[in-house]
Amino acid sequence: MYRILVPYLLLSLLLIGCTADPVDTPVDVPAPTTVVTPLTADELALRDSLDGVWDDYRALRLDRAFLRARRLPHLLTDRIAAELRAEAYQALAILHFDHMVYVDSVAHYTERARPLVRYDAPAKLRARQLLCAAYTSFDTWTWLEMQLHAQLGRRLLERAHRTTSLLYAQLSIIEARGAKQFADRATPLQRQQALWARSDTLFERAAGVLAALDSPWEGHAREHQIILLSRQPQHDPRIEQLLATLPERGRPGGPTDAPAYLGYRDHAAHYWHHRRGRRDSARASAERLLAAGPYFANKRVQGARYLLKEYSQDDGRYARAVDYMLGDLVDQGCCPPDADPTDEAALFRCNRRANCMYFISALASTYQQWGHHEANEAQLERAFRYTQAALANYERTLLHQSEEAVLNRTLVLGDRLITAALASAHERLRTSTGDARYYNALLNAMELGKTVLYTRELAAVHATLAVETVDPERVRLRQIEAEMKLLKGAFAARLTLPYDQLLRFDRLYRESLLLAERLDLTASPTEPSPQAAATAPTLAQIRGELTADQALIEYAETEHTLYALYVDRDTVLAHAQPREPVAERVDALTDILSGGMPASTVAYTASAHELYGELLGFAAGQLARRRELLVIPTASLTSLPFVALLRSADTIGGLPAYLIRSHRIRYLDSWRSEQQRHRLRERLLRRSAPTVGAWTHPDLTAYLGPLAESVLARVAGGTHYRRSACTSATLLADMDRYDWLHLSVHAAGDPTRLNENYLYLNSTDSLNGVYIGRAVLRAQLVVLAACSTARGYRNRREGTYSLRRSFHRAGVPDVVASLYDIPAAATAGILDLFYAELLAGAAPVEALTAAQRRCARGELSARWAWPGFWAGLVVG
Repeated sequence: MYRILVPYLLLSLLLIGCTADPVDTPVDVPAPTTVVTPLTADELALRDSLDGVWDDYRALRLDRAFLRARRLPHLLTDRIAAELRAEAYQALAILHFDHMVYVDSVAHYTERARPLVRYDAPAKLRARQLLCAAYTSFDTWTWLEMQLHAQLGRRLLERAHRTTSLLYAQLSIIEARGAKQFADRATPLQRQQALWARSDTLFERAAGVLAALDSPWEGHAREHQIILLSRQPQHDPRIEQLLATLPERGRPGGPTDAPAYLGYRDHAAHYWHHRRGRRDSARASAERLLAAGPYFANKRVQGARYLLKEYSQDDGRYARAVDYMLGDLVDQGCCPPDADPTDEAALFRCNRRANCMYFISALASTYQQWGHHEANEAQLERAFRYTQAALANYERTLLHQSEEAVLNRTLVLGDRLITAALASAHERLRTSTGDARYYNALLNAMELGKTVLYTRELAAVHATLAVETVDPERVRLRQIEAEMKLLKGAFAARLTLPYDQLLRFDRLYRESLLLAERLDLTASPTEPSPQAAATAPTLAQIRGELTADQALIEYAETEHTLYALYVDRDTVLAHAQPREPVAERVDALTDILSGGMPASTVAYTASAHELYGELLGFAAGQLARRRELLVIPTASLTSLPFVALLRSADTIGGLPAYLIRSHRIRYLDSWRSEQQRHRLRERLLRRSAPTVGAWTHPDLTAYLGPLAESVLARVAGGTHYRRSACTSATLLADMDRYDWLHLSVHAAGDPTRLNENYLYLNSTDSLNGVYIGRAVLRAQLVVLAACSTARGYRNRREGTYSLRRSFHRAGVPDVVASLYDIPAAATAGILDLFYAELLAGAAPVEALTAAQRRCARGELSARWAWPGFWAGLVVG
C-alpha cells in the first residue's frame, strides 16, 4: 500500500476573488544565449514556404494559405531544425482550426509540434503553441483549459514586449471565447455578467490591436464580440454600431486578392436577431450567409444551417429541415465519397468522424417531430434507427477526454443526443406492443445518459487494485489531475492566475499528456479501448441479476420530461411525465424535511403521497410484491429521500405509510457503476472483525465522540483521531490503513461550483474532496456522520459531485452519507443502531433500513420519529 503526499500550496488559491490580472512574478526559465546557425537548403525551402503561408494568413487569404500549408509535410524531415518543424505543424493546426472541417487535425498537428517546443524556445514559438493548445481545447469544450493556455501565451508575449501582433490578438480572442462559454454556464446572474464583461474586455483589446495593425482580422474579433453582446439587450445600440463596421466582403481598401466573402456580418447578424426573436431578419441573414459562398470557416455555415433547420421544423417544413442537416453531414466529411446521404441505407455509413453522431442525432430529432406531427409510423421508426446509430459511438468519444470536456459536451451536445434517443424509444413503446427492442433502447439511452466519468473512474480504480503493486504512473496521473482540478477551480473564481501558477498548470498539462500516452489512455475514440467502461446492460441481464425480492427503477430526465423504467424478474414498465412539476415538489418536500420539526404535517403528507404517485404509482402493483427497491435517480431527484415517501395519505397500523416500512431502498448512480462497485466489493473481502479509523471534529466530541468509541470497542482494532489529531494530514496519511472509515466532522457542498466540497476536520483545517478522490483506497465502507455529504454540484448527465462521490471515486464501494443537515444527536442514535446491525452480519443497506425503521417507530425518541431526523441518511 502506498501513502499519499499532499501539496498544501494550493489551499490559498481557493480564496481568490474576481479581480484584474495580478502582477507577474518572473519565474520563467531564462533563455540561453542565442547562437545563430545558418539554415540548410532544406530549411531555407521550408522557411520560404512558411513565409508564404503566414503572408496569406495575415491577409486573410485563408484558402490559399490552407493549400500552401497542406504541402508543408512534404518538406519536413528529421534534418530540419526542431523549431522550424514545430512552426510548420503549428501553421497546419491553426489553419485547420479556422477551417473547422477536419477538426481532429487540430489536435493531431498540435501534438506533433508539442515535443518540439522546449521551455527555453523563443516566446513567439511557445505562445503560438499555447494558441494551438487553446484551439484544441475549443474542440474538446474544455473552456477553462482553453483560457489557461491562452492567458499564459499572452503573458509570454507581454514579457517579451510583443503585444502589438496578430498572435497576441488571437490569443486574446480565443481566451475571450473561452470566457464567454464558461460564463454562459455560470451562476448566479451577477457572476455571469461579470464574466461576460471580462470577455468583452478581451475582445475589445484584440480589436484595438488589430485596428492598429490595419489587419483584416479585426472583423473576426468584432464578429465574436457581437455574439457575446447579444446576450444582453442593453448592448443593442452598441451592436448596431459594430455591425455597421463589419465588411460584407474583405476589409474595405484591403488587398485586391482578399477573400470574396468572410461572412462576419451575416453570421453576427443572424445570431443577434435570433436572440431577440426577430425570426424574419435572422432567417434572411442566415440564408444570405449560405448563399454567398465560397466560404472557408465552416463553423459559421453550421450555425446558419442549424438555425434554419430549427425554424423549418417550427414551421412544419420538415423536408427542408432534413435538407439542412444532410448538408452538414456532407460538409463535415461524415459520408464516404460514394454515399448518397438522401438514401437511408447509405446514411448509416455517414458516421466517419466522432462528431458526425451529433448531426445524425439532429436529423433523427427532425424525423421524430415529423412523425409525431403526422402520426407517421415510418418516420418514427426512421427516427428510432437514426438515434440508435448516433448512440453507437456516443460513449466512446468521451472515454479518454478530461472531466471538463465530458461535462461540457454532455451538457449540450450529449443532452440533445440523449433527449432524442429517450423520446424516440418511448414513442415507439407507446405506439407498439411492448417490443423488447424499444425497452432495451430506452434502458440504453438512460444508462448512456448517466455517469460516463464515474463508471470510467470506478473501472480505473478496479484495474489498479487488481494488481499487487500500485502502478506509480497511474498514481502520479491521478495526482496531476487532482492538482489541475484545484488550479482550474482557482482560475474559475476570477479567470486569471499569477504567472508562476499558469506555468505550473502548463507543466502539469504536458506531463499528463505524456503519462496518458504511455498508459495507452489516448486511443482513438473510433476504436474500442481495452480500458473502456462496461457497456450498457440489457433487460435480460438485469432481470437475471435481480433477486425475487428486488425491483429496479431507473429515471432519466430531459429539459421537459421525466422518464421512468421499472424492472423486476417478471415485469418491465415505462412511464413519462412533465419534469418541472415533479422537480418543484421534490425541492419543496426536501425543504420541509430539512427545516426541523414542522408545526403541522399536513403539507408534508400531501407532498410525500403525491410524489409517491408521480414517481412510483405507475408500478405500485408490481412493487408491492417486492421488498427491496434499487433506485437510480436523476439530478432532480438526488436530494429526495425515497424512504420517506408515503404509499398512502392515511396511517397504517397507527403509523404513517412510509415506503421504508415495506421496502429496503438502495441508491445507485447507474446500473453500470453499480456493477463496478459490486466488483470492488468482491475484491475487498469483508472480514468479520474489521479495523476502523474514526475522526471526530472537536466541536462534535460531546455528541458523536461516544459513538466512535463504542464502534472501536466492538471491532478488531483501530484508532480514534480526536482533538488535535483530527486533521486533514492524519486523514490523508492514514485512511488507507483501515477497513472502515467513520468521519464525525462538519462538511459543505456547493451546488453551484464543481469540486467545491469540503470536510472540516477542526476549526482551522479543511480538506477538498478532490484530494480524497485521487486516492486508491481499500476501505470497504465509509460512514460520513456529517451534514449534506451527498450534496454538491449537480450535472444532469453525470450525477452529483459530492463528498460521497469522492470516496466512491477512491474505490470505496459503500458510503453512508446525508442528503441534508441532520441534528448530531439523531445522527448518533441512528448510526449506533446501524453499526449494531452491521456487526451482527447485515449488509449496509439492510443495517441502515433496520435503524431507520426503529427510529420511525419512535423507539429512539418520539420526537425523532419525524422523518426529517432519519430519512436524510442514505447508503449507496
